[in-house]
Amino acid sequence: MLNYDTLELIQQTAHEAMQNKIIEHEGETFLIQGNKIERYQPDDRVQTVLEVAKFAGIVDLIKKPDTLGVVKDGTPRLITAIQVVDETKVNLLGDVDNAGRREVLAVANAYGTPFYFDNYYDTEDAVIKLQALFADTEDRALVLKFLGNLTDGESRTLEDDGITQAATIKTGIASKGEAKVPNPVKLKPFRTFLEVEQPESPFIFRVKEGPRAALYEADGGYWKIQAINNIKQYFVDALGDEFPDILVLA
Repeated sequence: MLNYDTLELIQQTAHEAMQNKIIEHEGETFLIQGNKIERYQPDDRVQTVLEVAKFAGIVDLIKKPDTLGVVKDGTPRLITAIQVVDETKVNLLGDVDNAGRREVLAVANAYGTPFYFDNYYDTEDAVIKLQALFADTEDRALVLKFLGNLTDGESRTLEDDGITQAATIKTGIASKGEAKVPNPVKLKPFRTFLEVEQPESPFIFRVKEGPRAALYEADGGYWKIQAINNIKQYFVDALGDEFPDILVLA
């Protein structure tokens, strides 16, 4: 029967076999992970990506690269590009190491309160959200006026084929009338970084009993391309001719 010391030795040996090991052989370094052996490439990239809240933070880091720390030889980390990942995220990129790994030095994320499209709001909520989460435009004023005039009774749909819709609205102190729901409408919701122009895009505006109202995006997501282009142009203008070696990728 195996004694306690023998069992402990077997357990320790098995545990050591499961651990990662780095060995050198004929001038090369290898990483052993269980039964897997691969050439070891030390990772000198920044371990914590710096997060900033504004584009100005990205520009400041470009102008003062020492803030990002230094590499092993004491030189500042190389900044190679600004990557516009999408309408809500921008990466500041460094160099590629010998293993082909791209260094991400900093990231800017857009934060905000979302408006839920394809979702019906009661008129009071809809009015508040349109004023708080959308830029001021002519069509926003039109929708707000329409919502403000909706009666508290039912909103009646006439010949609703998906394009034409009518609702009961207040036309006087006590009188009521019918009016077509404005459709489509062009609006500028806050959907990207506030430092750039918010893309204007068409929306389908719908009302139903309650009364309740909803907005449906109607541009197939093209606004995202506009937002990305606006972000790229911001950095192109901000860098000017001072940093010709830094690419702005979108």
